[in-house]
Amino acid sequence: FLRELKNLRRATYVIKTRTVMTVMISLAAGCLFYQVAAQEFTSFIVVQSTFASLLMSLMANVFSTALPSLTAFPEERPVFLREYSTNHYTVLA
Repeated sequence: FLRELKNLRRATYVIKTRTVMTVMISLAAGCLFYQVAAQEFTSFIVVQSTFASLLMSLMANVFSTALPSLTAFPEERPVFLREYSTNHYTVLA
């Protein structure tokens, strides 16, 4: 956890990039599903479209946040293996 905080403090562009990505994806989803919920919820297609817009924006934000974190693992692998081999910590720590 501390290593990740140090990396974020060193590379502030990562925070800026993630923020811009989140804003852009949210704006794209908002433009795509603009006024979907303005209709009455009497038909199934309106309910389904509203649910789809909420689900799409939620999934886009979750994946745009999670994927950059997953790409950090291959970069940190040599450090982890070195520290694990010298018994600095266990895998479950």
